[in-house]
Amino acid sequence: MTKSLKLDDQKERFIIDNWMHSKELEKDSFDIILGDLVLRLICFNKQEIFLKRIVNFLKPKGFFITRIHFINNFLQKITSKEIINLTLALLDSGKKNKGKYIRNLLFIRLLDKNFSSNQLEMRKQSQIDINDYIKNNPKISLNKKMILKDTSKRFIGEIGFPFLFSQKKEEIEGKIKKFFNIREKLITKDYDDSEYFPIYILTPKL
Repeated sequence: MTKSLKLDDQKERFIIDNWMHSKELEKDSFDIILGDLVLRLICFNKQEIFLKRIVNFLKPKGFFITRIHFINNFLQKITSKEIINLTLALLDSGKKNKGKYIRNLLFIRLLDKNFSSNQLEMRKQSQIDINDYIKNNPKISLNKKMILKDTSKRFIGEIGFPFLFSQKKEEIEGKIKKFFNIREKLITKDYDDSEYFPIYILTPKL
């Protein structure tokens, strides 16, 4: 994210702490706070508490710069099979040929497709979708099958990922606007779904 914003990450200070409950971080002590996709790691009922804490740590004219993911509504209008086909097609096109990239993209797209307030059910359904696809498409290449199997494990299994609390654009911006002014919103070009991962430049409401 620092590269997208052309920031000097040599001056960046990474602080390992519980930002929700820290007693070490001081009020009005930061000019800029960077948070890359942090809100989706925080459960819905604690996100506003987190945002209020960030306001508290920032200087009055400081900036909170954060990348946010909001749900791609289009994915909820098509089938899981279509989503998997669209994502795997990136391998065939040569546009993206790295398995890790495809796995991450498919992981997020299926979570958006199966979005629910019940995180466990959402992940179970996404895993079922992939396993059904593998079963019904026995002739797919070994490479694609391995990508699908690895992605399936990420939902529930050996390669566990933390719960991701994604929301619709209106919901997340509504929370942000309670505490911040949106100065600018940037869309990078380093990701196929970049428009659903915008970078917000925010200033505290005084």
